[in-house]
Amino acid sequence: MELLRMNTGKGQSIIVTASTLLKRMMFKHQGYISAALVLGGWDVNSPDLYQIYPHGSTGKLPFTSMVSGFLAAMAVFEADYRDDIGGGCHPI
Repeated sequence: MELLRMNTGKGQSIIVTASTLLKRMMFKHQGYISAALVLGGWDVNSPDLYQIYPHGSTGKLPFTSMVSGFLAAMAVFEADYRDDIGGGCHPI
């Protein structure tokens, strides 16, 4: 990402660029890198959250979970998620 910043001359690189680089690397190895990734960061205008699967498919979501027991975690997220939570961590 630092090389990209230096080549483009932009002060910050955007999170979608990092997602694309990781997605291409994961797709190239066709699942042999057994890692499911969650990538988050603050883009130029807003926070973004991406999930990247071992075969290179991605999703941009307001919330995600990619751990063992993720179905239980997603049930909690889906039941209690609110768009107006803001920038900090707040109890639900």
